[in-house]
Amino acid sequence: ISRLFDILWNVYNFAERYMALDNYQHDEKRKVKLELEDKWLLSRLNSLIKSVTENYERIYLFNVTREIYDFILEDLSRWYIKLVRDRVWLEGSDERKLSVYFTLYETLTKLFVLMAPIAPHLSEYLYRKMTKNRSVHLASWPLANEALISETLEEQMKLVREITEKVIAARQKAKIKLRWPISRVIIASDTNLNLEDFEPIILKMCNAKKISYEKVEEKLVIKPNFKTLGPKAKDKIKLIFKEISAIKPEKIQEILEKDGKIEIAGVVITKEDLIFKKEIPEHLVAEEFSKGVIYIDSKLDSKLISEAMSREIIRRIQEMRKELNLHETQKIKAFVQCSSEFRGYILENKEFIEKETRSCIEFGEGGDFIKDWQINSEKVRIGIQVPF
Repeated sequence: ISRLFDILWNVYNFAERYMALDNYQHDEKRKVKLELEDKWLLSRLNSLIKSVTENYERIYLFNVTREIYDFILEDLSRWYIKLVRDRVWLEGSDERKLSVYFTLYETLTKLFVLMAPIAPHLSEYLYRKMTKNRSVHLASWPLANEALISETLEEQMKLVREITEKVIAARQKAKIKLRWPISRVIIASDTNLNLEDFEPIILKMCNAKKISYEKVEEKLVIKPNFKTLGPKAKDKIKLIFKEISAIKPEKIQEILEKDGKIEIAGVVITKEDLIFKKEIPEHLVAEEFSKGVIYIDSKLDSKLISEAMSREIIRRIQEMRKELNLHETQKIKAFVQCSSEFRGYILENKEFIEKETRSCIEFGEGGDFIKDWQINSEKVRIGIQVPF
């Protein structure tokens, strides 16, 4: 439960901080153009209201706690907040930013009421801070808005989240960090998944440039089963596989299926002596999911590497900002000392780095707060000067 409170506190702080910066005033009757992820969260919220209300009435308090916990952790913190973080950085009264505020306000205020019977003190404190109303315990119990519930949308987003998890697993296999971009995600499925509207979300959460829907051609390869072939072939294994390499694997497999044996280099070989395996192209990494197979392209060209290094710089500057306890809107000057190759990466992505870190990048010595960093094999010194 204490972990749940910490997560909810962080979500509330995120919402409150940015709403305060923009002096957001909530109006539940206001017409707002909702993005796909906003509609999804409001659907999940109203599904939660419906289910939690039923469980309260049956006094299934364990179910209530579990549902609220999962909603806060999985839906709010690990998914929605990650999806909309960039939108709250938009300048002025951008509709995409205001729809985040609208969605978060509606979600959190209703969530605090749902939590009140099982977490009275925290829900009271957060509800009063956000709404400026007297007490959460005097608030009307939220009613599920059936018009906002879309089972299809929720199921589709569930699939999108599964795809994202599998891409992350494939990245781990390939040892590619999530902040490093990849060229493409390949989705191989016999089912029409209808994911076109969700592609921007998949690309964002997977940090990929492209999605394609296609079958990946697998190549049949033959490997020796040393346990049975070794004693039989002895020192002829190399010669056997030299002759095998001149024959199509499919042909050898066909002969073994038909006759049960084949003679190569004077050695009679049976099905048990060979291992037939289908392999995908070397640069692809695969992960199975409920509707088929997900592949990522692990090849990183110079452009992708350049962007990856820029994200590494962003991470270091952000860590230094955090150590200095700087406000999100505080502008800084960042001085970078690095090799000429790394300097090239920064110059190619300078505008992006400056936007993400609220900084002005300069090369050379400088700054009041200086740290040395090891980024892959590169030594980089960063100096931060504030205020700027």
